[in-house]
Amino acid sequence: MSLSGFTGPVHISADDLFAKLQTVLLAQYQGAVMMERSEKHEIIFTFDGHIYDLILHDDNTFSLWWRRFATESASSSTAK
Repeated sequence: MSLSGFTGPVHISADDLFAKLQTVLLAQYQGAVMMERSEKHEIIFTFDGHIYDLILHDDNTFSLWWRRFATESASSSTAK
């Protein structure tokens, strides 16, 4: 699991960011991305075996956590 922090140039609401990301990511990756929102202003999306958590903060910054699906490594170790 990894974490990176970022600062945005302007304040954007969680609703607006979700709508913009959803439009861009779904168009770019043609449905290969799944997105959802949590109640804590987090945007969670999955793509290419990874889960990304975009966490918005009140000071116009955000954090991005990412990790690989655990089921991939578990299924490969049980297949032997």
